[in-house]
Amino acid sequence: MKEKDAIQILESKLKTERKEGNAKSYYYAGLLLMMLRKPDKAREYIDRSIKMNLCYLDKQIFALKGWLDLNHPDMAVSKKSHLFFDRSLGVEGKQHPDAILGKVKYIQLHNNNSTNNTNKKTSADDEILELINQLIVTYGQYLPGLIEKMRQNMLTKNWEQVLDNAQRDLYEKSPSIETGVLLGDAYMEVQQPDKAIESYEVSIKKNPKDPVLANKIGQALVKTHQYGRAIIYYEASLKQSGQHTLR
Repeated sequence: MKEKDAIQILESKLKTERKEGNAKSYYYAGLLLMMLRKPDKAREYIDRSIKMNLCYLDKQIFALKGWLDLNHPDMAVSKKSHLFFDRSLGVEGKQHPDAILGKVKYIQLHNNNSTNNTNKKTSADDEILELINQLIVTYGQYLPGLIEKMRQNMLTKNWEQVLDNAQRDLYEKSPSIETGVLLGDAYMEVQQPDKAIESYEVSIKKNPKDPVLANKIGQALVKTHQYGRAIIYYEASLKQSGQHTLR
């Protein structure tokens, strides 16, 4: 079955659920629609689910509502998304990872006044790291939390911590394209382009048509004076992104 056909079948079932559904089915319908990148329709189902007050799903429902509002194009709606993350986090019992991560993203988007031109940490940075550490402690090797911790350390230019996180928590335990790229980025920041090239090349073998990654390798090769190889990667990057090749 083709993906398009499967989506049509699912959407047909969603129409039935809209007429006959309960809070649980509305939640899963909203989750599916969010994954299908139809946030407006997803919001309709989640709002219906919230009105039905299904207590045992409150954490998930409020977390999903928070994410939908956080990504809303209307900034006034986005700025109120923290209310739903807080409601999810306030439910008794183990906190939902999507709510913790959502609160992190909210602070980064709306409350974080730190800049890339200073190494000084702000109160927002401290709150973000506290939430991320809470996420990691609660859910162990939760990859989104580990990646977010590394990204936050990169923003505050804590490069020693970045490399420690990248090597110990990410690349060794959860090797992937993204973790390899993050490790390479960290090596570039501490002026170790040779090691950056190694990390980037492992990732590009898994995703050979990534123009951004090819460009990163080109930049690292220039740092090591391997200009001939750098041109090859730069041309590959331009070709993959649909631009003209180097002359």
